[in-house]
Amino acid sequence: MFKGYLAGLILLSSPVLADCTDTKTTCIEDGGTRYFEGVPVTLSCWKYQIDRQCGSITDDNCKQLRAQKCVQIGSKCRTMLENICTVQDETYNCPVEQCKDTDGIVCGGAFYCMNGDCSQTDPSKNKDFDKAVAGMAAVGSAAADIKDTGGVKAFTGKALECSEDMIGFKNCCDRSGWGLDLIAHCDDDEKKLYQDRNKNLTVNVGEYCAHRDPILHICLSHHQVDCSFGSKLAKIVQDQGRKGQLHIPFGEVGGDDSHPDCRGITPDELSKLDFGKMDFQEVYQDIKDRLNLPDKSTTEGKLAERIKEFYEQHKKHS
Repeated sequence: MFKGYLAGLILLSSPVLADCTDTKTTCIEDGGTRYFEGVPVTLSCWKYQIDRQCGSITDDNCKQLRAQKCVQIGSKCRTMLENICTVQDETYNCPVEQCKDTDGIVCGGAFYCMNGDCSQTDPSKNKDFDKAVAGMAAVGSAAADIKDTGGVKAFTGKALECSEDMIGFKNCCDRSGWGLDLIAHCDDDEKKLYQDRNKNLTVNVGEYCAHRDPILHICLSHHQVDCSFGSKLAKIVQDQGRKGQLHIPFGEVGGDDSHPDCRGITPDELSKLDFGKMDFQEVYQDIKDRLNLPDKSTTEGKLAERIKEFYEQHKKHS
């Protein structure tokens, strides 16, 4: 139910794109005579309130899905009108066809029937695939690190520092995104830290005063310290595993002292980590980008060749 207003014979409210019926009309501003540029106009009521009951005409394009015995699993309102949903998107789970016998071709996740005799089966999607792949990649990377270092530590990092000097206003820790041109006067480690930060390979350890005026005791140069790792996997396992789960800090940096600890994780510590509780969202896309998927046209061509070969073989046996 919603309300519109009429001033005289002029509709004040916007038209509603729905099938509406007037249910009640009430005068809310009494009539009388009013003058417009010296011309008297008399009406019995100057403003009406009209109550309308509206129901939009259903444009249901989901009938075909229901006819296919699809099951509705969700819905979301796309358009609201006066607190009433006028357009609703519905999500359906539909069965797929699968051959009853072994005459078919499996390509990726699809099964193509050869004889047209198909039955229905409900598909299921593994929502944890990305997480599982990332966890396996982390374990695999750790195993490789331990093997290469003689079974000592995995995911070893390196401490890198950048400076912010009060004298000359030198800032090699700038993260404004201007690029390497802005830190061209900085040393190689500072440039490396800038690049690694942009690649999300670092964990900040802290900041300390690297140079203090001996008389005024004013800090003339602050240094920021990060642990930089060789991959996003290593950084995540170090940050969320070593620090987050085992509560082993990356050293102590603060005041006038700097003692960062970017060491690798020992096999014993690695065995205590729960990879299932780590968030590998940063590396999901990197893993997908490295997947070598076949070209669509090439796949379709090979599929057509296999179907042709299949029928040729059946002709010979029949």
